[in-house]
Amino acid sequence: MSKAGENELTKLKRERIERLERTLQDSLLKEAEQQKRNSGQFKGSLGNDEHRQLKEALDFFKEDDLSRPISDKIIGPNDKKNDWGMLVGGNREYTKDEFMSKVYQVHNDKRDLKNIDIESMRYTIPSLDGLIFRPLFYIGEGPISYFGNTYTGCGINLRRCRIHTLGNVQFPPVIDELKIDFNDITDLRGVTFPSCRHLFLNYNLISSLVGCVFPEGIEFIYLHANLISKFDDLNVSSLPMSLKQIHLSGNPLTEGMTQEELEMLNRKILYKIAKTRYRAKQPKPELVAPQPSAPLLDIDDLLGLGGGLRRKKSFNFKHKQYIKHKKTIKRRNIKNIRRK
Repeated sequence: MSKAGENELTKLKRERIERLERTLQDSLLKEAEQQKRNSGQFKGSLGNDEHRQLKEALDFFKEDDLSRPISDKIIGPNDKKNDWGMLVGGNREYTKDEFMSKVYQVHNDKRDLKNIDIESMRYTIPSLDGLIFRPLFYIGEGPISYFGNTYTGCGINLRRCRIHTLGNVQFPPVIDELKIDFNDITDLRGVTFPSCRHLFLNYNLISSLVGCVFPEGIEFIYLHANLISKFDDLNVSSLPMSLKQIHLSGNPLTEGMTQEELEMLNRKILYKIAKTRYRAKQPKPELVAPQPSAPLLDIDDLLGLGGGLRRKKSFNFKHKQYIKHKKTIKRRNIKNIRRK
């Protein structure tokens, strides 16, 4: 339940925790009933992957102190040393340039430029606006190549970084997967995602896909446990033709749907994408002025003056028949006179 004086983002975060708790309880009850029917006992374990993920998400979101004001500073481990060369410890604020330099320094030291794993660095990044994740080089078997073009398995991991704004962030043009799940993202307007096979947006606060760009190459979009409530919020016309599946379970749109109904919804979305692209490729018919195929009629005929065209033709035919009949009668009269 939201409290007075909270801003909109804090209300959404509090409601998300309550919603996930209800979802977890309902899911556990359903599993208990299923296990009782099957074996007659329920151990109450969290062996199901979905339950485990829900529990991890709840634990992470509950760690966030909702009573504190939301910061817009990048916070990370303090890497400064004292006079004796020992790390000071704790956390400190980072500028965007310092943060990006630290990211590339850590991955250079690890000799792993294949995956940018910021989750493991334990940074809090409220906004990605203005950050540029440049294409890295990956050193592996064969020649050095831009990652994502030749090598698979390359990606960026921004999970659990407390992100609430993406803004004008720039990602490499081609990667294998982008993970921005388990964050507080509410708006995707103005965001251009990279061409990646897997795009993870689970467990955010996204209510609409309007205003963002999904390039060709994206095959799977994971939108589980967000706030999408209407079909129009999916903005199907912006989704790529390469899309194979979009995961929407846990949204208000799919509340109460069975697995079969979720699959039907996915097929409906893919059909709409194909239909939209087909219509866009069809050439639009050119408007051509109609050409006259017959001589124009006289204004008297159009207005019906003088009997009109049809009546005029009928009158001419009858007049000819009358003249022919008169000539026939005249001939007969002449013959009769001669006989007498």
